[in-house]
Amino acid sequence: MIRTVTLNTGFDEVFTVSAIEPGGVTEVRGHKTLASGKGINAARTIASLGEPVKAYGLIGRSDFGRFVDLLKEDGVESALIAIESPTRHNLTLLDESSGRPAAHARAPGFVLDDPAPVEALTAELAREIQPGDLVLLHGSTPGGLDPRTWARLGRAAVDRGAILLLDIYGEPLLHALEDLPMTVCKPNEEEIRILPGIGELSGDAAMDAALRFLADRGVRLPVVSRGAEGLRFLADGRIGTARLPVERPRFLVGAGDACMAGLAVALRRGLPVLEAVRYAVAVAAANVEGMGVVRVERVDLDLD
Repeated sequence: MIRTVTLNTGFDEVFTVSAIEPGGVTEVRGHKTLASGKGINAARTIASLGEPVKAYGLIGRSDFGRFVDLLKEDGVESALIAIESPTRHNLTLLDESSGRPAAHARAPGFVLDDPAPVEALTAELAREIQPGDLVLLHGSTPGGLDPRTWARLGRAAVDRGAILLLDIYGEPLLHALEDLPMTVCKPNEEEIRILPGIGELSGDAAMDAALRFLADRGVRLPVVSRGAEGLRFLADGRIGTARLPVERPRFLVGAGDACMAGLAVALRRGLPVLEAVRYAVAVAAANVEGMGVVRVERVDLDLD
């Protein structure tokens, strides 16, 4: 089983409009509401790839039923803890005239003054984990929580025999690296800046130093996501780049989440590390294209 954990969930309101004209009037051609949050997005992709997945997260009490229903529509089982806080609504605009994404606006996440909901979520996750399950920890930490929150949650999963994949950032990432064994860690080019010794470097030098730092901390497959430029990774002692250019991007938001989903699915299927990287990049590209067609054979993979 693959299990994803998201502490800052939300709704994505996706509007397709006829055109984007600053100061002008446009027509709404379509609207869809999605359950969102990094781990939620990853769970949706995992389900679409045919693997069993369960999404764990916090949700505003008044939004509980709606959120569960949206996840069910996407084939995702869930375990949610209701909190007394409104759930954020994000806005995505798609420009029909160009066929390209126009804008994404993200609202602030939860603010909690009590760790009890996260403790309840952690206990629920720990009760259900079976040895060998893949557990994906995703995204930001709600305001007011200890930056060690993710490390504690991850420790509960590891103690039950889980395999960890991390896509978190900032101080919580540093605490997780101090305490947790993990198979995958996937910061992006900006998020690696918090790692010791990286801030003064740039470009490939920064990414390569970050990959080696993560590997030295025991990460089996350290990865740096580079947006449209794909992934920089370290596997079997060698640094490489994997990329699949997308000619007509439609959804830029969620590409990193789809990449994490691809890595999890590939590892669950027992693919070798390089093939797992290829598959993850292909899944991310399919998400950006909005087509859902995973073309592994088109991924460019180069080893230094």
